[in-house]
Amino acid sequence: MNFQFNPSVAKSLSLEEAIVISWIEHNLKSKQINWQEVEVIFSFWAEELLIQTFAQLQTKQLLHEKRDPQGNCSFKINLAKYKELTGQTLQQNLPKAQATILDTNLKKHLQRFKNNDSLLNKKLSLLIEQNHQEMINYATEEGLPLDVANASFDKFLHYISSHPDKFWNTDLTSYWGFWVSNNIDRQKATTKGQGKRTAIEKSNVHSGSNWLKKKIANKQVHSSLEITRR
Repeated sequence: MNFQFNPSVAKSLSLEEAIVISWIEHNLKSKQINWQEVEVIFSFWAEELLIQTFAQLQTKQLLHEKRDPQGNCSFKINLAKYKELTGQTLQQNLPKAQATILDTNLKKHLQRFKNNDSLLNKKLSLLIEQNHQEMINYATEEGLPLDVANASFDKFLHYISSHPDKFWNTDLTSYWGFWVSNNIDRQKATTKGQGKRTAIEKSNVHSGSNWLKKKIANKQVHSSLEITRR
């Protein structure tokens, strides 16, 4: 995931708190999110650090968290407290040029693309640096779970980069829409009761049923053997 933070806020609070505040402001807004998804998004931090950061923000009255029994969370930033502690207002001086990529896989992709200055690799580098978050947001809004969207984007980058002759002049953000649509169709086709494992189990049950029918029909199978002593 591509994270942004305001260095001035990080000086007043901490780097972790600045990242979380900026993430809520620019990505989450007023939407609900399951806590497990939060853990996936911030998986580059230890779980203890993640919980501690959110707890610190609540202790400072910077963040109000509301959570239901299903683990769905809504977060609201206390604007008055934010200004009191940082001297700034939200959406102020957020430096786009200093966007920080913290996801390990994305860093590896980016390094790989920058090692080769082909036209496609340049496009893929810009895609990660400028459009990645918007593309993930699009995928989740279309119905993909966040972890599936991230894994799918990783496969997308591998696939595009391995077919330079096909995609060097393609609008990659538009192609991502097609890619996401296919993912959703595949998910629907492999819903519970329709997957490969279920098909195998049904096949085994069918085979067992046929075997039992043949066994019942063949009375010799059920005839007892006479045991004699010599």
